[in-house]
Amino acid sequence: MKMKFTSIALFLVFTCCSALLSQGQSTQSLNLTGRWSANDGGTYYLRQLGDQLWWYGQSGDGGATWSNVYQGVIRGEQISGRWADVPLGRIQGAGVMDLMVNNPNQFTATNRTGGFNGSVWTRQGAPVVGGGAIPPSSAGGVFVDAANPPYFSMSSVLQAGRQYVVEASGTWSYWSDKIPDVNEGGGVDPVWCYAKWRCPTPAAWQTLRIDGKGMAELAGQPLPYNPQHGYRIVVTGEGRPVKLEIGQAHGGMAGGANVRIYPR
Repeated sequence: MKMKFTSIALFLVFTCCSALLSQGQSTQSLNLTGRWSANDGGTYYLRQLGDQLWWYGQSGDGGATWSNVYQGVIRGEQISGRWADVPLGRIQGAGVMDLMVNNPNQFTATNRTGGFNGSVWTRQGAPVVGGGAIPPSSAGGVFVDAANPPYFSMSSVLQAGRQYVVEASGTWSYWSDKIPDVNEGGGVDPVWCYAKWRCPTPAAWQTLRIDGKGMAELAGQPLPYNPQHGYRIVVTGEGRPVKLEIGQAHGGMAGGANVRIYPR
């Protein structure tokens, strides 16, 4: 009986340690330290230590308009944290911000408060090859860029007859004269137009297209407006990739959609 109890205890310790090592490896494979630029015209200096991320960012005029700091915790491809402006710049804001690492050279904001303007960050200098925060289990995690051709991405192959969860988040702007729009963060999300000057009452534009259809169309029912701009539906695979695109995208836009597809 004692031997059986010891075996169980060793198994539990091994399982626990294996899980911790696995988490550590996924964090260690990611290195965001470096100089980054964002679609708000700013430059950001990032430092990653394990699962902790810090940055200092400043506007293109040397920080005279705005300068901020951020501290977040990395969990897989997701980063959650808080930001605050510092007195070098004229703007003084603060809030929370969640990020998604799309690949080792780009990450995007999935949730932000306090009027933060930037939404897409790109590594400056030589790109990092391989690694990355997105593990194989998050199959289908892609960023659909609204600002740069070809304005679409392809998912991995979805097994025929199998159900998949599709999660989409992010915001973008169709109007070049509204970029940057500090107060509204773009004005359009995967399902809704919410820019107050254009859509005083949110309108279901469904501009994120999945094989040519909107998320509510695929769900077969309306999707309520979400102020955090994240939506989830279930689809059935057809034995091929799906095309993810932002309808009527053009070069005067900014922002984009984060889309994650995984088995239900």
